Amino acid sequence: MSPLRGVITDIHGNTVALDAVLADAASLGVGRWFVLGDLVAVGPDPVGVVERLQSLPNATFVRGNTERYLTATDIDKHGMAWTRSVLGPARLDWLARMPLHARPSDRTLLVHAAPGRDDGVGLDARLGDEQVHVLVRGCEADLVLVGHTHRRVDRTVGGVRVVNPGSVGNAIEHDLCAGWAVVDGDDIELRRVAYDRAAVIAQAEASGNPVIDGIVAHLRGERIFTDQPLDVDVHEFEAPLEAKRA
Repeated sequence: MSPLRGVITDIHGNTVALDAVLADAASLGVGRWFVLGDLVAVGPDPVGVVERLQSLPNATFVRGNTERYLTATDIDKHGMAWTRSVLGPARLDWLARMPLHARPSDRTLLVHAAPGRDDGVGLDARLGDEQVHVLVRGCEADLVLVGHTHRRVDRTVGGVRVVNPGSVGNAIEHDLCAGWAVVDGDDIELRRVAYDRAAVIAQAEASGNPVIDGIVAHLRGERIFTDQPLDVDVHEFEAPLEAKRA
């Protein structure tokens, strides 16, 4: 098996972007995958994304907040009812069985937002070192691979390296490319892949998804986020220590 590991997250039902990333990964010979949640909602092709992910070799999955929303029948925001109806029971069950976190090695932690959480402010690139330290302290990992914020991050705080490859299918960075990462031992490369966003817009408009306007706005680059520092009390989003270490 190839020692190269691919890291993908925040696909959001965008098979066109995912296919572009998988093609890039195939050209490098990636042999193992870490998949960090927010996989199918709220994009136009949740079924296609599930089918591709289920065929990945040697893949480790963790859930995102949208997987939790999908499998909680009392949550109906962001077009979850439409996504549930398209996916059907078997695919929903597969998503529901994803864990909050995973440790593919003793000192590597996979999680969607931050150690012990699939939601909240996440390990955002705009946080200061002291804020990041609060969210990762005590997690007993040297490397934390995360998603959730859709922003690239590669920084080390208090001896913990935090890496976010950015979103595959719902970019908020200026290049609007699909983001993913390649891990080769201690070397991590954050990669960007262009894809046919016009094709995804057409697919979204034909899908019947009721939150189509928000999807298209992202794909057209109308929701690029600023780099203004975040003024938040990260203690509100800190998970209990036992959750971070689980």
